Amino acid sequence: IIPGIGAVIVSLSLLGIASMLSKNSHYAYYMNSQEVKGIGDAPALGIYSMLFSIGQMLGPIIIGTLISFEGYKGGIGLLCIIYIIAMLVFALMAFTGDKSIRSSE
Repeated sequence: IIPGIGAVIVSLSLLGIASMLSKNSHYAYYMNSQEVKGIGDAPALGIYSMLFSIGQMLGPIIIGTLISFEGYKGGIGLLCIIYIIAMLVFALMAFTGDKSIRSSE
């Protein structure tokens, strides 16, 4: 295990790499939906980037608030529950929505 500032540098570098790798798949999924094709690529990517930035801003505020009210164990537990609910909502919407998104063209 890397001590001190080295651990911070390594962890932030890995976080940046993971974010970079995941954005491509998010863009590919998002750009194949009928709604995006209806409004065009540039406006859709602008909206996506704006909402992504809002999420990055609100995330630390939400987890900080949860931890301040419930403590670390309760705050992280609530975050996990919220995350699971969000995944289920996404899966429900993805599998009951537009079938052309999942088909390979």
